[in-house]
Amino acid sequence: MATRTTKSKTTSRTSTRKRRKRKSSLSALIELVFISFWGRVLLTGLFAVALIAANMLISNNQFDLFFRLAGIEVFVIAAFFWLRFALKKN
Repeated sequence: MATRTTKSKTTSRTSTRKRRKRKSSLSALIELVFISFWGRVLLTGLFAVALIAANMLISNNQFDLFFRLAGIEVFVIAAFFWLRFALKKN
């Protein structure tokens, strides 16, 4: 006669529940900044200031090169947002 072996299933409560990861306070703050309107405005302003500062460092006080770089950046940003709007699936 063949005997059937059965495995007993041992589960604990913690293994069946989803464990919640605790977010660090820095990641929670960054998430709040990205969610809120004023946080997005602040990040956009900081990005613009950093971009202008990088242009000033690269152009080395040559105004024609500074404005040429700024124009190229504005064109690239406008093209990006235009393509994003055109390819949106709504």
